[in-house]
Amino acid sequence: MIVISSTVPNIEAILVKSFQKYAPAGSFCTVDSPEAEQATTAASWFPDLEKLRQLPELGLIHSIAAGVEHLNLNEIRADQSVCRVLDPHHQKGMLDYLLWGVLYFQRYFDCMIQQQKQQLWKQYRQSYSHHIQIGIMGLGHMGGYVSERFAKSWRDGCPGPESGVPVHLLTMQRPHIRDRPPADKISTHAGK
Repeated sequence: MIVISSTVPNIEAILVKSFQKYAPAGSFCTVDSPEAEQATTAASWFPDLEKLRQLPELGLIHSIAAGVEHLNLNEIRADQSVCRVLDPHHQKGMLDYLLWGVLYFQRYFDCMIQQQKQQLWKQYRQSYSHHIQIGIMGLGHMGGYVSERFAKSWRDGCPGPESGVPVHLLTMQRPHIRDRPPADKISTHAGK
């Protein structure tokens, strides 16, 4: 039995609809249903961890995303594991999104859209790539891929101390991010 758990109502509704469409009938439930007591796996995005901790058979909490930053790993029982999706298409999509976002602001498209609404035209001075600073939080599976390829496309380098491209690590003020359990608590699922 798979239990669907999200404290974000529209995400939970999307998950339920997807399971209704693709999963066998009776193989899933929501966290508040009586069948949740038999659940061995949770499909989650910002789940109610208090409710998941109370499910006696639950052994795996599956993040429906590439990351697990939405989970407070310190609140997960010792007998429960966490997994996430690793998908090369998602990595490429995130890189494309970053490139689009950087170019959007570097080439002043945000200003041009506002000007268009006002029927104005102002030419902006070209901004060079070496004047742009990009912050990527996390250099794991997704962030490492994105930062490496972005750095190569942006200025012929690779991120990380070994390449000479500076990497700045931030100390987060949110304890559930800063004080993560060891990485062996998190497993991964490679997508096709």
